[in-house]
Formats: sequence, C-alpha cells, structure tokens
Amino acid sequence: MMAAPKDFISTKSFFYILLGFAVLILSANLGLPPLWGSEGRWALIARSMLRSGDLLSPVLGIRDYWDKPLLSYWQILPLSYIDGDVSEFTARFPSVVWAVVMLLLTHDLAKRWYDEQTALVSVGVLVTSYAFVFWGRNAQVDKPYEIFNDEANALDWAIRVGGILITSNNVSDQSWECVVKGNHWHAMIPRKIPLLNDSYKFR
Repeated sequence: MMAAPKDFISTKSFFYILLGFAVLILSANLGLPPLWGSEGRWALIARSMLRSGDLLSPVLGIRDYWDKPLLSYWQILPLSYIDGDVSEFTARFPSVVWAVVMLLLTHDLAKRWYDEQTALVSVGVLVTSYAFVFWGRNAQVDKPYEIFNDEANALDWAIRVGGILITSNNVSDQSWECVVKGNHWHAMIPRKIPLLNDSYKFR
C-alpha cells in the first residue's frame, strides 16, 4: 500500500501535494479545447440566461429546454458574469471546483471510516483515475451528482441510533439526482423503505 515516507514528508503535506497536483491536472488548458457533445447545451443555455437576465427560463435556440434542472446552468453563471460571457473555461470551471470538493470529501470519509493512510491512498487513486479527470474537466453536471452521492454516504455514516444505521442513502442521493442531474420523476420516491432488515450494525 502506498504511504507517505514518514521521515521525508508529513501526511498532511502529502495530502496538500496530491490536492495541488489534482488542481493542476484539472485546470491545465481548461479553456483551450472547443466545447463538444452535450457541453454546448449547457454553455448555450447559460449564455441565454446571462444575456437575457432571466434565470428561470432555460432556452436552447428558440425553444424552452426543461430537460435539465436550473441548478446545472446556474453554476456556470457567476464566473461567466465576471468574465463578461460564457466561454469554454467558465462553462467547465464549476466541474473543477466540484472535483476538488469530491477529493476533500473522499479524504474526510476515508479518514473517518479507516485512517489517514487509507485516506491518502483513496485520494491518490481518485486523482489518477481517467474518468475522474475527464468528468472533472467537462461542462456537464456529472461531478455535482457524484458529490451528492458522497454526501448521502456521509449522512448514512453520521445518522445512528444505538449503533444501527436508520437511514437509506437511496433516499438522499436519488433526491439530489433530481436536483442536479435531470427530470427523473422517480428520484423523489425512495427505492426502498429503510426497515429493520435494511439496517446494519457498524463494526
């Protein structure tokens, strides 16, 4: 298992090095490649909101487009407003922020559940994963969805009664999916009821 050399660098410093490495990879030439695929959809709708000042009407071309929730477009607007318009960089930058938050949350959860060494390995594995870097540099909303899944897991860890888990992350993460990912009507309906046989004891 990978570990930070104790005599050379502290675990805290090693974590910050990993975090800096992640920020460098995620943000390098972020605005250079042209938008592709579904990225253009988010950029165009965000640009329409920015220019019209109407944040409650997602417009794609000449038609209203309600396939995705407003939050997924709003996250592009603050930096775009400062920059003066929506660009490749401002459309993708929110995903970089969410990716860094995901690293912080992963480190925190792994440290709570296991130990500092496991937390560092978890962050290292995530930082060097192709899918993590790919979606962390993409203008779509997959990173916020992953973050809310992690938050649901954190909630599962936190809510206990007598050492027994009494909540189900299917309630939390599917509800957040409805907010950030799309019009999944079933997301607000728990996929399973957290009955006694759905709970488990912590070690």
